[in-house]
Amino acid sequence: DVPPEFMTGVVAESSRLRRHVWTAAADAMLDTGYRSRLRDVRVPTLLVWGADDGFFPLETQQALLRSLSGARLVTYPETGHGVHWERPDRFAADLAAFLAGSR
Repeated sequence: DVPPEFMTGVVAESSRLRRHVWTAAADAMLDTGYRSRLRDVRVPTLLVWGADDGFFPLETQQALLRSLSGARLVTYPETGHGVHWERPDRFAADLAAFLAGSR
């Protein structure tokens, strides 16, 4: 389990930036031409996404799936942006299974 005081600190630090700043940073990364370069990625890719993610909607994940050849999306219901903190056991199991299958 993640200690509550750790999560409180993470949330407090992350909350210093407003949502529009995070979104603008992500949009800027996509606008710099990285999206066109995603087709060059030739390694298995695991996308993990919380269905309640307040930063990146499902459409963003679907765009990544279309752009990354061989990518796989794992969706976590009732989970926000911090999948690895909110569902650490499931995340670890999904990651271990992905890595085992990627050898």
